[in-house]
Amino acid sequence: MIYKFLKWYATLGIKFFYKNVFIQYNRDLPAKYPVIYASNHPSGFYESLIFATISKYAPIFLVRSDYVSIKGLMWLFKILKLWPVYRQTEGLKNVSKNNEVFNLLYKELANKTPVCIYPEGTTKFNFRIRPIKKGLSRLALGAKKYGLDNVKIVPIAFNFVEPAEFRSNLFILSSRQMDLSNISQEQADSPAALRSLTVDVEKEMRKTVIDLNSKEQHEVFKKLQNIKVNDYASNKSLKPYEPDSKLPQEITNLSSKIRELDDNQFNDLREKTNAYFDLLDSTKTSDKAVISDGNTLIDKVKMVLGYPLFLLGIILNAIPVLLALYTRRKKIRQYEYKTVLTVLIAQFSYIIYFFVLLAVCLWLFSYKGLLVVLIPFLAWYSLKFYDFKNDYIARSNVDKSGKKPELKAMRKELKRLIN
Repeated sequence: MIYKFLKWYATLGIKFFYKNVFIQYNRDLPAKYPVIYASNHPSGFYESLIFATISKYAPIFLVRSDYVSIKGLMWLFKILKLWPVYRQTEGLKNVSKNNEVFNLLYKELANKTPVCIYPEGTTKFNFRIRPIKKGLSRLALGAKKYGLDNVKIVPIAFNFVEPAEFRSNLFILSSRQMDLSNISQEQADSPAALRSLTVDVEKEMRKTVIDLNSKEQHEVFKKLQNIKVNDYASNKSLKPYEPDSKLPQEITNLSSKIRELDDNQFNDLREKTNAYFDLLDSTKTSDKAVISDGNTLIDKVKMVLGYPLFLLGIILNAIPVLLALYTRRKKIRQYEYKTVLTVLIAQFSYIIYFFVLLAVCLWLFSYKGLLVVLIPFLAWYSLKFYDFKNDYIARSNVDKSGKKPELKAMRKELKRLIN
């Protein structure tokens, strides 16, 4: 029951921070096979929370042992199924404890409980897979020796365009599964099988991530992915969690295309991309506005009537957010942890804030104080109006600028280059 509540509440935080989460993976696979997910690790432990919210099953996550040994929080980590993995940097005497953990994992895998591991070993936001450790292969081959002949390794990528950017996009991609049927139980004991499987897993993981070679490529990619997203969304109403989407694969393919360009081709693409987005910035508009039909009368009415309620929602829900932003600025140093800790601090402080406010209002105003229960709904409304307001202003600005035909022509040329 607690797990379900935490899963629901974590989903709300993710939907608030990221504008869209595009998902492309087989959610039903764990019902058929023992599955070990091999994930990249760009955002602290947010991948674990996000994956738990999209999975039909309750995965076990292998994380650094020092993370799940924090006194006072061990009960929470147990509920969230965060299991310790011991690294050599934490002392050689502790590494042997992994055998006990792995033996428990084999039993869980036999019961079709999915397991997620981060084989890079550390968290780092960059657009590539770093060399992976052997722990994943050791776990998979151990499961093979345990008798799980049908165990699958499934690479999965959490592709953040910018993990700490409010209302940005997230793409989750798992394109294929690896089986170990070609490895016998006798071969599973060999160091050669361990090395070979580690190499193969790393190759497959590289196929799922946004893989770029330089900061310049990253900057171009961040801009161009907007074109892909807006084209995808132009003929449909997107959900905050967009399941069974083809977009994660398209985004990964876009990164591959950019990476494979020679210097002349890339410089040409970068020049045209920067020219287009510089013109968008100078007219204070957006790529989405360029392909829109402009504001309707209904949009104008919504803007006028909805703005006061938007401001009220911000004011009434500001305290937990301001607390989280203050903590982020003053206390959270590592970039990879900024988003997950900011969102979690805001969410948990919001619970305290809401119930304190409810108690005070009931004491002061009797049953009329129950109107406080509307405040969370105002928060959700303000978030949606925030997106609407930004789109409305961008559409107004592009229409006023007279640059729309020029921008459309530049956009068409960019699409030709990236498709």
